[in-house]
Amino acid sequence: MQQSWWSPNVFGLYELSSDGTILYTWPRTEEELSAPEHAIVDRDFFRDVFGCENFDDLRRHFRRFITGDEPVDAFNFDCRFEQRTVRTSEYLHDSRV
Repeated sequence: MQQSWWSPNVFGLYELSSDGTILYTWPRTEEELSAPEHAIVDRDFFRDVFGCENFDDLRRHFRRFITGDEPVDAFNFDCRFEQRTVRTSEYLHDSRV
């Protein structure tokens, strides 16, 4: 898996297109949001940024959300990295609503 844009600090706010392309981002570093990250705009969030082995599972959840009727969704996602699992909290909001 190619992860040329991936960083362990992927936490923050991301605006994605319906195919998962990053339109805008404010990454979180330590205790606050940092300046907008322009280097990863137009990259595939799930493949190039999120970087876990099971990124396709999260992409499927995202696709179900954008084709559904709910304006928000919040859930925990267990992201697998080689020998460890990191539990992440995901919050999805449909800005078209």
